[in-house]
Amino acid sequence: MFISKKGISLVELMITLFVTSLISVSVYYIYDRGLKDFSQVKDTGELQNESTYIFSLIEKDLARGGFVHPIRGDITNSDNCKASISNEDAVKIVSGTEVSACYDKPSYDGAVAYRYKITYKKGPFADGPDSNTLYKKIIRSDDCDIEEITDSDPNFATTIHDWQPVSTNINSINFNYPVVDGDTQENVVNIDIAFQSKNNSERQLNFDKSVFLRNKNIATNTGNCDDRCPNSIKPFSDYNVSSNTSFWNPTANNVPSARVIIEEGFDTDEDKLKWDSDLATTYGLTVSFSSVTGVLSITGTTTAANYQNFLREVRYVNTNDTPANRDVSNDPDRKIILALGADVCSPVPRIVGTTSHFYCYQTRTSGGSGSWDPGGFISNNDWYWWGEAEAEAEASRYYNLRGYLATVTSSAENDYIKDRIRRIDNTLPAGWIGGSDVGSENTWRWMGGPEEGQAFFSDDNNCNNDSWVIPWAGACNAEPNNNMGAPWWSSEAARAGRRGYSCELGTGFCCDRPGANANNSVCDGEHYTQYKSDGDWNDLFLPGYNRAPYQTDGYVLEFSTNFVSTNVCGNANNDQRFACVNYLLEKNLVMDDFTYQDEDMLNLCDINP
Repeated sequence: MFISKKGISLVELMITLFVTSLISVSVYYIYDRGLKDFSQVKDTGELQNESTYIFSLIEKDLARGGFVHPIRGDITNSDNCKASISNEDAVKIVSGTEVSACYDKPSYDGAVAYRYKITYKKGPFADGPDSNTLYKKIIRSDDCDIEEITDSDPNFATTIHDWQPVSTNINSINFNYPVVDGDTQENVVNIDIAFQSKNNSERQLNFDKSVFLRNKNIATNTGNCDDRCPNSIKPFSDYNVSSNTSFWNPTANNVPSARVIIEEGFDTDEDKLKWDSDLATTYGLTVSFSSVTGVLSITGTTTAANYQNFLREVRYVNTNDTPANRDVSNDPDRKIILALGADVCSPVPRIVGTTSHFYCYQTRTSGGSGSWDPGGFISNNDWYWWGEAEAEAEASRYYNLRGYLATVTSSAENDYIKDRIRRIDNTLPAGWIGGSDVGSENTWRWMGGPEEGQAFFSDDNNCNNDSWVIPWAGACNAEPNNNMGAPWWSSEAARAGRRGYSCELGTGFCCDRPGANANNSVCDGEHYTQYKSDGDWNDLFLPGYNRAPYQTDGYVLEFSTNFVSTNVCGNANNDQRFACVNYLLEKNLVMDDFTYQDEDMLNLCDINP
């Protein structure tokens, strides 16, 4: 039979009656309008059905453990200024047969938060005498320990209850944290239950499942009440570096670097990214934040599991002392992006619609064929020619993504690259990008990547008929000017003698282009795009140049999620294993929802922003 207290809707009652008619489960609804989640299984005709039901009940209670409502930082109401919930109290395994969860529950109007503690415990014990029964208790407790006898919460009486039986068919139960490669995983609780029917001891069922504690490690409000708060958040507190730890194990694989970037809405006067310096020291990481670019750079090779832990602790902080005056001119207010580094580089990420892009500036001052100097001779500096940069870029991999010389397809992308990619001294780098008109004079196309073959500029002195207004040096009617249209040196033999390229000798990357011949008629001239050190574009000859602002001592490497080796997370090969890595994560932030209803609202208090 069913005994129903207030809060059970007609629909719920009808569904419950229907389920009961199918599986012969009897349930007592113990309480409440507030949580609507506690049910007592009185008897059942199918242990399998009971096991699923009980696990769902326990999972819901444990998963909320650690939730601290953002309104805890509201200084206008002293009742809300309570200490945070520690990881230990969020979900606590008291013993193998007892587990508790502590969490905040808001009032109906969202104006006040109240803290409760739920405990599951198997008998026998003083208030739970039956050895085959699992009991549950809920108390009000601001510190997740001492019970509050009275409270202003209007749902207090209908929420709390003393020890009540959940199921009487429990032969044994064990709550435990799993251990993976020697490390205890405290963000997961394993629940092992052996069911045994009281009416028929031969009817038994072993039930093993795991609960992901999604709130336990989420950064919670510090409990500091300050008129600037809440002003902070840990945007990646629930970050998991691998989507399949069997195929790509975070404890067995290393990561060399990472970046966290305020991609959209960045305000140099307000925005900071902070980190746990003690954790950085423990893991051997070097960390710095640029207030100019909004980029947090992390370097140091350690396990992916350590990077996961470190990145979970990274904090966004808004330094404006008056919350109502925060910059909210962007939509979303802020977008924060995390990107793991790889052996090839630590990229700057950018998300456009459903496609993610990653950019690296690769300095190359050795290993190449050498650039030209102002006197027209080949400089003995071993810088990369455009073709050498192209070949290396296309051989590069960023996890499961394929590389190419950057294809810059909009003014927004161009500005983003210039704003975020800097040298160590914060100056703009000069280097090769992926455009050329070597196939057809004056028609500039992208030579690799997902845009390979796409024309982006026609050199016809018309600035308005191209895919976008290209930032050629001096304006689109001044560049590209093919200033070096004549042969680079007086003769083929002279060029070869000065470490130039020669199609006859087979040393020129350009020689494989359509129409190339022994006299290099296709390759003479300025046929390759570069960023100058002032951020403008320029057309340049194949070997490049070694003086500012036209120097070519590197190149811009790009990866994108629409240019992949595979998207299948599997174990068949390295590409599939790399596809399991969560190398990118984004989070939108809201600066000014002081109703505390938006899940993206800042939820921490940093008293020293």
